[in-house]
Amino acid sequence: MTSMISRVAVTLIAATMLATAASPLLAQRSPRQQQADVIVVDRDQNPVTDLGPTDFVVREDGVAREVISVTPGPPPSPIMLLVDNSQASEPALLDMRRGLGAFVDALADHEVQIGLRTFGERPTKVSDPTSPGMVRLGIDRLFHRAGSGAHMLEAIVETARELEKAGTAGAAIVVFVIESGPEFSQDDRPRVVSALKAARATLWTVVLQSRGGGPTSPEARERAAVIGDVTAESGGLNLPILSSQSIPQAFERLRTLLVARQRITYGRPDTLVPPERLEVASGREGLRVLAPHWASGQ
Repeated sequence: MTSMISRVAVTLIAATMLATAASPLLAQRSPRQQQADVIVVDRDQNPVTDLGPTDFVVREDGVAREVISVTPGPPPSPIMLLVDNSQASEPALLDMRRGLGAFVDALADHEVQIGLRTFGERPTKVSDPTSPGMVRLGIDRLFHRAGSGAHMLEAIVETARELEKAGTAGAAIVVFVIESGPEFSQDDRPRVVSALKAARATLWTVVLQSRGGGPTSPEARERAAVIGDVTAESGGLNLPILSSQSIPQAFERLRTLLVARQRITYGRPDTLVPPERLEVASGREGLRVLAPHWASGQ
């Protein structure tokens, strides 16, 4: 009797192996759960959080995915602050310190780490990711570099590569830049996109705009392309302001967005080739979903 049961078991195992060999895609049909952290805003760029699975449409490489759940997501961590301290920043220094300081203080109640870099004259590390209280000391000591220009794109690329090397996915790079100042970076938009994508980081910008328009050099045009396009492509946003007195309000708005992330869980068929492009939208009228355009790996 035992011998007969063993022969039946062997026969069933062999049949299963033959079926799998005859149809190799069978092992690739079970969906894997993937996650995307998004922020939803209304027409006034206020965060919207009362959304469920039926309010989202998720596509990878144009193919719709099943949305399984929507839950509150953690704020990005670390948050890397990149600050323009070039010559052009001198008139805005007091408002910069006030706005950045309030931004950091307000994040003290959340489990985030914050790093600080400047990019006047060259990208310079002020503080590695640490507690908000420690970063506040660096903010209070910010000064402009006389006679210098900005190296914003180089600072973004360097910071993103550091995040990638550290294996930190889901970080936010937050940039404050003065539009009227010259840009001297040798990096360009494609390098910024590549670095952000590899680090899985979102890019956010607060830009103090010039009423007469900013510089028109090739470097300045690359910077404008990053501010205008790459922020959205990465899942971030650009917040333009016209006066340094608006810096605190802009960073407070930014803080409310960063802490309003939602985590979407969706299904993906188990395939050998991971998708490249992610699209997340909402079926509700008047809402915009801030989500990275590159899909996560397997």
